[in-house]
Amino acid sequence: MKLCETALAAYNGPALRPGYNRADVRPGIVHLGIGAFHRAHQAAYVDGALEKDPRWGIRAVSLRRPDTRDALTSQDWLYTLAERGAGGISSRVIGAVLSIEVGSEAAIAAIADPATRLLTLTVTEKGYTADLATMIVTALEQRANSHAAPLTILSCDNLSANGQALEALVRAAIRDRQVEHYIDHAVRFPSSMVDRITPATTEADRAELAALTGLHDAWPVVTEPFTQWVVEDKFAGDRPPFSGVEWVADVAPYEEAKLRLLNGAHTTLAMLGPMLGHRFVDEAVADPVLRRLIDRTAREEVIPHLSLGRSFLETYWKTLLERFENPALHHALAQIASDTSQKVSQRLVAPLIEARRAGQSAPGLVLAIAAWLEHIRRETRAGCVLRDPMVDWLSDLARRSPEAALRALNAPKKPLSDLTPDLVKDVLAAHRILDRQEGAALVERLKLYAEPRDA
Repeated sequence: MKLCETALAAYNGPALRPGYNRADVRPGIVHLGIGAFHRAHQAAYVDGALEKDPRWGIRAVSLRRPDTRDALTSQDWLYTLAERGAGGISSRVIGAVLSIEVGSEAAIAAIADPATRLLTLTVTEKGYTADLATMIVTALEQRANSHAAPLTILSCDNLSANGQALEALVRAAIRDRQVEHYIDHAVRFPSSMVDRITPATTEADRAELAALTGLHDAWPVVTEPFTQWVVEDKFAGDRPPFSGVEWVADVAPYEEAKLRLLNGAHTTLAMLGPMLGHRFVDEAVADPVLRRLIDRTAREEVIPHLSLGRSFLETYWKTLLERFENPALHHALAQIASDTSQKVSQRLVAPLIEARRAGQSAPGLVLAIAAWLEHIRRETRAGCVLRDPMVDWLSDLARRSPEAALRALNAPKKPLSDLTPDLVKDVLAAHRILDRQEGAALVERLKLYAEPRDA
């Protein structure tokens, strides 16, 4: 049967149904960026919270494409969330999303609605633009004029100090002192750290879930069993009764660990894995050379410079490796490789600079950055279009010499602008090891970087 409210009322299959009456749910959250990650992560937390308080339904807005809206309209915004682990697969129907709209005008109206008390965002790193800030400020101006209730604006993107970054962006767009006064007194921008590996949904996923649940879902979401949400306890008003959220005074240590360990290792695998013929994360981490490389880099170059305790970080890293190994998830390296120009600075450059300040050579991080340059060159030579907001510029760089390309990447306000001259030389030296190497020859060269060494 096709998933929708009517079908769900009569459903008696294995998928768990919402534990609340959707007719009682009212919108209290606006979410910008209704992609697979939001539907696997924040919406799942909200779904649980609605069993305790029905005032926190989600009014979602896509700022770019209508795909998700079009897929879920006839399903009454219901969708299937499947958790796939080594031990099997389980599923539940999520009913937290009450509507999906498209475009900035819809977003402004939704944010300005007095019923909205929480605005969340997953617009990716590249989405933090002046246009986003102007849109939010326009909505806040309407709220200020109507003396609306306090509003919490919660970034859920992989940005360091994402709450502070979003607040600075919004404040830079203010042109009205009344709006500034409203923000000072009624708006808060807590930071958060989110974590749940969520691959893109495939046709095989759709077919498997339809056979498993008996529900035909146009756009289900498949994710891993693990989920984490760390949120700064700084809300403007009341907050949803989330179960499992870690409320902390400072998100930064958790955010830093996740960006540099999980995301850093993911980026390294996404750059080097395809060079060795791997398509998915579990394949890449099963490669003994790549596994030793990311393990040595994490333990010797990254963990020593993180602020959370060593014991906690060692356990966290062990858990990450187990998650990477999940053979059922099929997390594509190509998906991780998208938008790397927006990610490389936080994931690889920042930990490299800290390691160097501590007197370490950090060859694994150097190699990962060089691998990004080589990835750009190989993709361009193969006629592939890079999935990156800087695609035209990067494709042009790929046709230059490695030295010229790296100089351009190292220019002010460019992705590698923080690299010192010595680090630029080291990256170039590492790139020479990768340049046009294939197969066994490349493996032998990578072994040099995978062996443990003194810190």
